[in-house]
Amino acid sequence: MLFDKQLLWSDEQDISQTEATYASTNVLDLEKASPRQIGPGNELYVFWQIIAAVTGTSSTLQVRLVNSAAAGLGTPTVLLDSGAIAEAVLIAGYGITWVVPTDVLLLRYVGLDYTIGTATTDGGTITAGIVASTDTKVKGVWTGVSAAIGNWA
Repeated sequence: MLFDKQLLWSDEQDISQTEATYASTNVLDLEKASPRQIGPGNELYVFWQIIAAVTGTSSTLQVRLVNSAAAGLGTPTVLLDSGAIAEAVLIAGYGITWVVPTDVLLLRYVGLDYTIGTATTDGGTITAGIVASTDTKVKGVWTGVSAAIGNWA
């Protein structure tokens, strides 16, 4: 699988943090996209993978694909959500791939946020971005952005 540097949200981003929500290092700015969609006509994927194992004391990690009118991803709309994943599962190489539906109009900025829950993490890094193809099983659930757009499950 190949990552395009322009579509990389996190490149071994440090997720050893206290309990809180943190934005991905980078965001995708769709200012010039009209309409604001990701890959209309092409199936694309959000892929994220743990590079260095998450360590701590029974912490959890939740990864969400979000979009927002603000560059810092403030007040985001959640598009995809991993749910809380236990630290014991978050070993090096663990990853999830989501299919990105192409029929959703987005706000200007798209990125990921990472929520550390239950306890502080002492270590761990993550790489994430948009890819054109993947060799991993799709595990994500599309939550939709509004009833007008619809839900995927």
